[in-house]
Amino acid sequence: MSLFPKAPKYTAAYSALIDSIGVDKKDIEYKFDGAACLTNICMFDMCIPGSFVFALDQSTKALNLVETLNSEKVHEVCSVLPPTSCRYFVFQRSFTRAMRHRVAVHVVAWLPQQAEVRERVLYKRQIKDLCAQLRRVDHKFEIYN
Repeated sequence: MSLFPKAPKYTAAYSALIDSIGVDKKDIEYKFDGAACLTNICMFDMCIPGSFVFALDQSTKALNLVETLNSEKVHEVCSVLPPTSCRYFVFQRSFTRAMRHRVAVHVVAWLPQQAEVRERVLYKRQIKDLCAQLRRVDHKFEIYN
């Protein structure tokens, strides 16, 4: 699982990921919450509800957006994921710690035991590349095991 805390808006890495998958900007709800940024990273005033589910094309190793969910709850996202094939899902969570509002972006590899071994190995390798892409956008991105 990967996460990094940021200011109370969507982080630059998450926004770059949204831009790279081609989400229509008309679907984005623009808002301004007036909170000060906690870092020097460029933040965006966009709020996209929910989570993104990605599938990996095994021949080209490219990420394809499979589904956009309007839920921020992990158990609702897990109920949509297929039991026999691997997926990535990315979601953003807001929380308050030590009187500060934080935002964490989670990148999760869904690797069920019923999936093919080759597919699980490919997804396990490619999550490092996905995290490296996010780290290029935001240098404070960290991976927690």
